[in-house]
This record gives sequence, structure tokens and C-alpha cells, in this order.
Amino acid sequence: MSESHGSQGVSRPSGDSIVGGGFPVGLGDVRGLVDEIPHIVWLSGANGSTEYVNRRGIEYSGLPAEANFNGAWVSFVHADDAARAKAAWEEAVRTQTSFEQSYRIRRADGQFRWHDCRSVPVRGADGAVVRWVGTATDVDGQKTLEENLRRSERQTAETLTLLETMQAAAPVGLAFVDRDFRYARVNDTLAAMAGMTVDEMVERRVAEVIPAAWPQVEPFYRRVLDTGESVFGSSGTGAFGTDPGRVHSWLSSYYPVRVDGEIVGVGLIVVDLTERNDAEAFREVVMENMAEGLYTVDDQGRTTSVNRAALEMLGWTEEELLGRSMHDLVHFQRADGTSIPIGECPMLTAHTEGRSIRVEDQIFTRKDGSMFPVAYSSAPLHVGSTAGGVVVVFRDITEQREQQRRELEERHEQKLESLGRLSAG
Repeated sequence: MSESHGSQGVSRPSGDSIVGGGFPVGLGDVRGLVDEIPHIVWLSGANGSTEYVNRRGIEYSGLPAEANFNGAWVSFVHADDAARAKAAWEEAVRTQTSFEQSYRIRRADGQFRWHDCRSVPVRGADGAVVRWVGTATDVDGQKTLEENLRRSERQTAETLTLLETMQAAAPVGLAFVDRDFRYARVNDTLAAMAGMTVDEMVERRVAEVIPAAWPQVEPFYRRVLDTGESVFGSSGTGAFGTDPGRVHSWLSSYYPVRVDGEIVGVGLIVVDLTERNDAEAFREVVMENMAEGLYTVDDQGRTTSVNRAALEMLGWTEEELLGRSMHDLVHFQRADGTSIPIGECPMLTAHTEGRSIRVEDQIFTRKDGSMFPVAYSSAPLHVGSTAGGVVVVFRDITEQREQQRRELEERHEQKLESLGRLSAG
């Protein structure tokens, strides 16, 4: 699969052919064997001009057996690879060194597939190149696999970098506490709340860092570890071990952290409310800075507060929602349009049963009537010792669903491709 150089003629032994079906004189006895090789095989003259392409190459290209490949092979190469492949081949012929390149070759059906192409010079007794022998091996499946792996590694690295950046820059305290109640990971914000550096705080027990507050927060840690349920919006007050003269107030949420289904510790989000004790400060620090939608309702299901992310996702204004039933406006119907009676709404179960609820697949309705899938957590909102309403945190999972659909389609296509290769073999 090579082309001649310049306008000079091509000299061949008498009887040689440059067509696909031809085979150079003296090598005809192995033609049958070469035609059975499941790779494209070609022979070129000393100057790089094509003399023979085996049956696999003829079938792959879709050209008739008598087709003249000489000078035309570049037209089968993908436009993005053609110049590179041609230049590499010309350099190999000029320097009389082996040729190795990977590029995409067009199949008879128009599809381009990656091939590893190699060609080595055959030398005569005097050491001069008399012919080139080349092969093209289909490696499209391997290339796809490698690309998927690279993409997966890149996405993983990007995700880790994003999480580390968000953790470092987050205006709230973040930590991971292991099953021995030791801080395994802490961000700068939480360390600053404790009046310590991250290095000083890591590996120390929670009870050592906040001894006065430990009796308040210990039940939440144990509940998460014992039940696997999250605890949202728990308020607390106390002094830190490094600052015993000052009483701090904070709002904390505790989440189970699982590895292979096993709870290995507790994720902690802490908002320091020491300098922000009024409701407006709470809204700005906690609600307005959340990427997830958040709203609260009273014991009658009427909206008492809603954050900016929720308003943007739902299409309502705060004035339109406050005092109205979120069930009647937002989560009153299923994906098929059938209504959900308020008594069957799982979101309000958090209030009636006094426990947190997590739902991974629910339908919310926007102001314009359009619906979108969400995952949400609903937890009782305590006022003093009683549950005075419900706090709901939700996120749009439309993109997540689409990603899952694409992954399923990709796996399906890979299976079909594998079956096709097995059939061909």
C-alpha cells in the first residue's frame, strides 16, 4: 500500500504486476498462504511503488481484484492521518529503513478503522533494497479500549482535582472522620474553626479537638455508623480545645462514607454560625452557596424558605413559593403524569415519622409544567425538641441519567463489535 515517487517510471521484473490480484514472479507459490493471512499484506518495489495487495486488502477496500493500488493508497487513509502516513512512508523509502505507523484506513462500507502498519525492506545479495513487504493489522478495538481508559483516567484525575480544589476553597468546614472518631481528612476552613492547622488536626480524635462539644455530637456520629442514615442540619455549641474561652456555634451534617458497601467513616460538613446567628446570615452562608436545591416547609407542608439553586431549577420566584404547598406545586405527579396524593408523598414522611428519607429517583415539576428527575434527601427540621417541619435537599439528575444511557449504548456497541470480529474470524 504505497505510492511511487515523482514521475519516474517503475522498473519491475518481467511479469510483475501492480494490480491487486497480481503477485511478483518467483513468489507465486506462497500467494495462497498470503491470501489467507487475516491482515492486509502488500508488496512494493524498491522505489516504494505497489506491486501486490493480498485478498484481505482487496476485500477490505471493496475494489475489484484488478484494481491498481499504486499511488492510490493514501486516498484510503483518514484525512487527519494521510499527510503523516505519506511523509513517514516516503522517509522510510528514502532512508531504506523500516516503516511503522498507526493510522485509520477506510473500509469498503465507509467506516475508518485504526491499523498498525509496518513495512520492512527486503535486500538482495549486494545489500540493496529490492522489495518492501508490509502489513496492516486492524487494532481499532484496542485503540477504542485505550482511548476509553485514557478518558476514564483523565476524568478520574479531573474529578479528584476538582474535589480537592473545592475542599480547599469551600467556605464551610469539611472532614472525614474514621470509625475510631479520628479526623482522617480536614480542610483549611474546619481547621481554622478549631484554631489549628490541617496537619495538627489530622489523626486527632474529635473528643480531643472539641472536648466540651463531644457529648453533643457523639450520638450523631454513632447513629450514622450504626444505621447508615445521614443526619442533616444539626446545630451545636461549645468551645474548641485550642480556644476554651470562646463559645462557638455551628450547624453540622453527617453522612455515611461507604467503600464497597461498607461504612468506613463519617463525612462531616460544618458551618460556623458563631458570627452569623441571625436567619439572613444562615441563608447566605448555607442555603445560597449550595449547588443543590434546598427548601424547608412547616408542619403543614407550606414553604418557609428556599435557596437560589432551587429557584433556578424550578423556575419560580421566592415570593411565589413562600407560604404555598411545595407538594401541590412541585412534586405532585409521577413521570407518567399521574398524581401523587399528599398522604403518599415520601418527602413528607420525614416529618410524620421523624426520620430522614433519601430518594434516588423522583420527578419534580417546574413552573412551566416541564418535569425533570431528581435525587433528594428529606429530614425533619427541629425547632427546640420537636420537629417543626421538613428540610429538603435535591439535585437534578438529568445529566446523570443521560450519562448512564450513553454508557449502556457504548457497552452495547462494543459487544456488537466483538461479536462482529468473532464472526469474521
